[in-house]
Amino acid sequence: MKELRAKLERWQEELLFSEVLPRMGAAEHSVPHPERISLGDDHATIAEVQLDETTVALVGLFHDRVPDILENGLDSMMQHLLALQHGFVNRIKELAEEHDSVFGCLVVGGLGRSWGFPVPTLPARASLTAIHLADLETLASVEEASLLRFMKLVQHEEWLHSQGVTIVNLSGPLNLFAFWESNGYSLIPDYLYLPETNGRLLIPSDSLRDLRVRARVNRDRHGVRAPDVDGQFVAVERLTPHGFFPSQARRPIYAAPHALTARHLAGIVEGQSLRIWVLTSGRGLPAILRHQAYGIWAALLQWLDRARGLLPTAKAEMLTAVVRIHMEEPSEWARQLSEGITLAPAKPRVAAGPSEIAVRISPGFLALLDRTENDGERSLLVAVVSALFTRIKRTPEVESTRLAQQVVEGVMQDRDAREIHMFRSRGPTDHLPNRPGPVPRLIQPEDVSVARVGLAWKCLERQREGRIVEGDSAQTLLHCCVDALWLLIRERLSKLDRLSIIGLAMRNLEAIHHERQQWRLTARAVLALNETREETLRIAADREGERTVAAVSFRVLIEMAAASGNRGKGNPARWAELDHLSAHVSALLGLASHSDAIRGHLAEPVVGVTEAGRLQFDREYIGELLRPFSRRRLDREYLEYASNYEDYRDPGGGNNGSSRFTEDFASAFKEEFGVSIEGLLETVGALLDLAADEERLVVRRSATTLQRRVRRARGLARSDVANALSFLTLPSRDRWDSTPKGYSDKDWYPWRFRRRLSIALAPLVALGQRPEDDIVFGASQLPASVSYRLNGLGKGYFPSEHFATGAMQRYVGDTRRRQGHDFALRVADVLGTIDWHTDTNVEMSSLGAPAELGDIDVLAWRRDTRRLLVIECKSLIPRGNTYELVEELLAFRGEAKDRLGRHLARVEWLSDNTRVLSRCHTRAGQPPQLTPLFVTNRDVPMRYVDTLPVPPEGFQTIDELRESMADG
Repeated sequence: MKELRAKLERWQEELLFSEVLPRMGAAEHSVPHPERISLGDDHATIAEVQLDETTVALVGLFHDRVPDILENGLDSMMQHLLALQHGFVNRIKELAEEHDSVFGCLVVGGLGRSWGFPVPTLPARASLTAIHLADLETLASVEEASLLRFMKLVQHEEWLHSQGVTIVNLSGPLNLFAFWESNGYSLIPDYLYLPETNGRLLIPSDSLRDLRVRARVNRDRHGVRAPDVDGQFVAVERLTPHGFFPSQARRPIYAAPHALTARHLAGIVEGQSLRIWVLTSGRGLPAILRHQAYGIWAALLQWLDRARGLLPTAKAEMLTAVVRIHMEEPSEWARQLSEGITLAPAKPRVAAGPSEIAVRISPGFLALLDRTENDGERSLLVAVVSALFTRIKRTPEVESTRLAQQVVEGVMQDRDAREIHMFRSRGPTDHLPNRPGPVPRLIQPEDVSVARVGLAWKCLERQREGRIVEGDSAQTLLHCCVDALWLLIRERLSKLDRLSIIGLAMRNLEAIHHERQQWRLTARAVLALNETREETLRIAADREGERTVAAVSFRVLIEMAAASGNRGKGNPARWAELDHLSAHVSALLGLASHSDAIRGHLAEPVVGVTEAGRLQFDREYIGELLRPFSRRRLDREYLEYASNYEDYRDPGGGNNGSSRFTEDFASAFKEEFGVSIEGLLETVGALLDLAADEERLVVRRSATTLQRRVRRARGLARSDVANALSFLTLPSRDRWDSTPKGYSDKDWYPWRFRRRLSIALAPLVALGQRPEDDIVFGASQLPASVSYRLNGLGKGYFPSEHFATGAMQRYVGDTRRRQGHDFALRVADVLGTIDWHTDTNVEMSSLGAPAELGDIDVLAWRRDTRRLLVIECKSLIPRGNTYELVEELLAFRGEAKDRLGRHLARVEWLSDNTRVLSRCHTRAGQPPQLTPLFVTNRDVPMRYVDTLPVPPEGFQTIDELRESMADG
């Protein structure tokens, strides 16, 4: 019995602390060596798991008594754990004195007996739950689960209890999590009025069924006969249990997790009649090479799975093949990866032995991987498949190679398809995101649900029945709720150290930027690897939409924290706090967006209020306008990234320096900002060098230190450095929700674009106005903001009121006029290539019309049709959020003096006076049929509404014009 108990305890300890907990948080969790505590003959194994800088989870594995099971049966209850629980609770109380937040997770091991614990009294900053090990293992297999999210569920449950609601859940925490997940991570139904007296929330006992099935199928943990030990089995689980794309889902590619603890990689592709093990070892390899070895190992598994149906098999038996990868000359691999690839290309060398296929890969293989076409992975797959034919079918080497090439041509039909990407560094900080760090934290749905509950009662009198608010009152309610959310955010910020908030938020922005770059750089390969182009574009657009919402929310949160965070002895921020705050910011922006939709007549002014105090409103316009509008833009961008793959691989490609700007712009820029573009870029380069030297994604230094560093590093004049840093710096303010002198409200309103008081334009966040006060910036946000701002300034995208000097104001005006004129000529040129005759910049007064009707950008006609196109050409600045789209829609409603109305007035006059169009020779003998047309440089929201006097097809982009007008 003792031996059985000892083995059971060791196995469950390894399962919990080496597999389950790391899966419930990946790099965010640090799991130290567990500690065993004993009370008499009873044991518990505990470990403190750091969730973030100030939050710790105390995870305890409580072991069962095997003799009790034999004596009383599996249906008996564990009675011996109460004393251990008492000690566990005392440890939680001790940790609560040292940390801002403590989560106690009591995990019950053994063979599955039932148990029960009294609910203890804990400090306000601590929470506690208990769960079976088997249920926690299942939870760890759910993509959306994490220890931090599990903690939030427990806290939501405790909060509901404090509001007088008892949760009746007979099937344990896993069942509660499944119910929570299926209801949008909310435990509170709309009909529940809070606080409640003796309220009850009944959780269906079968809520966990779908979650459990999904977790088990996605992970698919099972045993497979080990490749190198006769008669023994090893546990394997799906290499990629979760993926973004359907082609990644539930593929028969598995890995042995136990091998990873010994720095070995063991994976298997399971076919119906052929299993292929792929093995390699990371022992003794430099860290930079271990990453490369993993990439080659994983890529080979992926390609062997795609080739599964074409590989050789035996008719009557299940065959097992073993492929072992040897990374030769590891020191040379490391040198080539860090200093640049200089070796001649070298294909893998393969030898098919009696027990396994040995694949020897020398550093010269990097030269093949570095090619634009996928010669490296292709040569690896040809070599391995050829060896499989030789070993299984006993075919001669020449014939095996021929057959292997046929197989590879079948699975690598598109030479852009690849699993491994090689990109050279473009700047001093490019390598920083490759260090281990957290994955991006997007807006967390459980925190959004918290932000929504009871929000209406901040502005309305509480009542147990729902209500409908209409008309002006609906807008008043939305505005009030926006203010209420800001007050909640401000109150929370006032208790938190602003530097820790800004630091965590900037780290997350860096992670979001890194993931966005990865998606862009791999766009061509992803399109080639996945079956359906439309599905790939949809998934890429959805993910980019999630990143954008998170990035905007975290940027606004940084701006809020810089002005309203605690400047003295505030508490350190935690990721849970950041989740809560960013969700509230996202909710605030969402309500402001809906208010704009009402203002723009996209939505009815009707808001529903549920008993739980949630706001409800019609959001059809999102599906009808916002989503298709953004999809077209995101699809176009993603396809552009795919087509420009070669440019990203070449660090010398393109021109990112000051020479890409005109002399007029450079002169106006220097007069406006007191520094040349060259001086600004030199300053940015020095700041990025600082981040690279310190290997920090987020840098914090005093203003004086930064000035001294830039001057010494780049030899710039003191005034140039001061002015460059002023251009880059978000100024310190005492209040976020106020307008400082020299600015307007729209410079800080978070629902506006091109705001001067935003880190999107000013990426250096000042924490004070004195020279010794700190400035904080992110290594990726800095160049992104500078590029965005310089590009916008050069193209005249910013309004003239942003500028103090006449030079820059004139430049903006001249640039916009020149762009409009040049764009009209481009439209005429496109029509000319498809046999349309054109006249440009036709003054209405020259046709006898009143001068106030202005001019026609392009008149176009063809001799084989009656149509005469009256074209208004618009080179428009980019538009992004609901506010800006509404502004554009309001400018094109067709009213007398708006942009659409003025053009229709010109068309109406021409229709009444067609004799003045005699020079426009349309089809002989027939009067012209006037067609108003708007041609733009980008997609416009007017195409997605059907309430305008011009149909949606009356708005076209210049890229569509050639095809749409080719036949007249």
